[in-house]
Amino acid sequence: MLGAVIASSRNGIHAEIAHAMDGAVGLDVASDYDGTLTPIVATPDRAWLGPRGSGVLRRLARLPHTRVALLSGRALRDLERHTRVTGIFMVGLSGIETRDEHGARHVLRPVRRLPSTLASELEAWCERFPGAWVEDKTMALAVHDRAVPARRRHAFEAGVLRRLRPYRGDVEVMRGKRVHEIRPAGAPDKSTALAEWRGRHRRSRPLIYLGDDTNDRRALAWVLERGGIAVAVGHRRLPATHRLPNPSAALDLLEWLERAWRKKLEREKD
Repeated sequence: MLGAVIASSRNGIHAEIAHAMDGAVGLDVASDYDGTLTPIVATPDRAWLGPRGSGVLRRLARLPHTRVALLSGRALRDLERHTRVTGIFMVGLSGIETRDEHGARHVLRPVRRLPSTLASELEAWCERFPGAWVEDKTMALAVHDRAVPARRRHAFEAGVLRRLRPYRGDVEVMRGKRVHEIRPAGAPDKSTALAEWRGRHRRSRPLIYLGDDTNDRRALAWVLERGGIAVAVGHRRLPATHRLPNPSAALDLLEWLERAWRKKLEREKD
């Protein structure tokens, strides 16, 4: 039964994308990274894109009238190191920093710095919980608890939130998959980055976005509000028109999309 539901969902995505491509003058494809194109693993440093994922992103980006974007909570340089894909728009720190298709980098808009004492306070708390650690991303922090035993996670999370309480108004916190993402209050998010990348394009260029976690919520909602195709990867409650079970299915979709768009371009050329 589950297999039939998943197959039906995939066919529904294919049909909607094919309909959107009919008469389109271009195509915009955007995706989250961790948990969407790569599985969630024990430590973020092990989440490499691999030849299959990098290959389909490169092939899509090389097609005429096609633009590709990759968005992540990772720092931009870390995202580049793990994907090794050029020629696409990249977003780091969930919207704070970007790199365009030509390699130019910038911060979307100036953001305040995180309080100087926050990282050390969180690091001291993590020392009491083996398996937890703080990742300093310069303009943001991530508090990871993937390796914390399940019986201690509630106490750990409560302590993290207590230490953030005095900084309310200075920071914003998003709870993701075994991580707290901590960013300056008012910082750009993924929907801001999508709007910057998308520019003035409307229905003449269909927009497809794939995401799996809390920091994709605003981006998925932004895409839906503008008539795009929003795809949630995994079983989280996210605003989306379609759902896929895992990153492997997400790569299946991108490979199908590349073939379908290529065939459309070839037909129109003939």
